[in-house]
Amino acid sequence: MLHALCVGINEHANGGLPRPRFARQDAEEFAAVLADQHGPGCQTTVLLDGAATKSAIAHAVTCELPHRARPADAVILYFAGLGCAEIERPGLEPSIHLVAHDTDDDRFVSTSINLVSELSAWIRRLPVSGVFLVIDASFTGEPGGRTVEGPRLRSGVRQRSIARPSLKKLPVGETCAILSACGDDEIAREAPELGHGVFTHHLLEIFSRSSSQDAALSLGAMHREVRLAVEHTSGNRQSPVLIQGPRAASPLFRVQVAGSAPRAL
Repeated sequence: MLHALCVGINEHANGGLPRPRFARQDAEEFAAVLADQHGPGCQTTVLLDGAATKSAIAHAVTCELPHRARPADAVILYFAGLGCAEIERPGLEPSIHLVAHDTDDDRFVSTSINLVSELSAWIRRLPVSGVFLVIDASFTGEPGGRTVEGPRLRSGVRQRSIARPSLKKLPVGETCAILSACGDDEIAREAPELGHGVFTHHLLEIFSRSSSQDAALSLGAMHREVRLAVEHTSGNRQSPVLIQGPRAASPLFRVQVAGSAPRAL
């Protein structure tokens, strides 16, 4: 059995935050692909905009998923929205966060999701065979993509030269794989002409080449295909990254490789 949580956030309670145009649509279509691929073999929770508060996301990952999942099951966590770097207290190195619908500048630490101290711990506690974390967001704080600087970084001395934590160092455990929209120093872009985030658009394109035959797409093959497509669309300004634990689960999707008969990848 496959279990999924798909989160997409265009609208934030804090109206001063940048507004992604297509994050909600990305999450909706990602969930639809899972339903098409797996049918009753996938149980999916979708949290969009106002429903995607920090407490709702935390409840889904720490309560709902552990309650219904079994040790042989797999979990997919998909997030489309804003990523953020922030200095939580003076003198500390920056941390990286996912911005929930109710993330607030005055209560930033308690209303955003810290990828190291919170999300990684939630993932490690899931009693399943493998977790696949897909992130269409970025953490540089640079304008033009799905990212924003935290309130301390915005209000203090410019500190973009300070190294942010790398997704490659997230302590998610040996059975987790992370597919991120871009590298640590890049931004996750949206494309109005595509109606999606660039990364999710090409990921959905790959999944749309579905086949009724036994052609399973491995995580490595999925990453190679989406990386080449995103690099081409973005003019090599965005390159998706795969971080795969030594015991991470493999095929989760079925596809037909473009221009060929279905085959195992």
